[in-house]
Amino acid sequence: MIQNLETLQAVKVIAIVKRLGIAESEAEVGRTIGYVPQNINQIKSGKRNVPPEIIRNLIKSYQVNPSFVFKNELPVFDQSGTNSHYNSISDPTDKDIHTRLKEIENNQSKIMDALKKGGLL
Repeated sequence: MIQNLETLQAVKVIAIVKRLGIAESEAEVGRTIGYVPQNINQIKSGKRNVPPEIIRNLIKSYQVNPSFVFKNELPVFDQSGTNSHYNSISDPTDKDIHTRLKEIENNQSKIMDALKKGGLL
């Protein structure tokens, strides 16, 4: 089965919530969002997608940034939510390292160009 982006991101959110100690276990996350542990195991093994209602419950219960779930955009947690302080921790999302490095290189090029134009280099 090919899983949709929302399911792949939900798996990441569940792992992040557990890793950060926001929830003690996947079973606790499941109880909180109304999803039985067996279903969490099935989504982790690629056998099913997470229903939209459960995605909404996950976002609401753990104050997850909807853009993280639907577009794979950081930060993980909603800036106005109670878990937003975790956003300053190094990227727990396993975002493609090549994408991250390219972004850093582009930013460095822009900074160097600005310094050269300003006569500082």
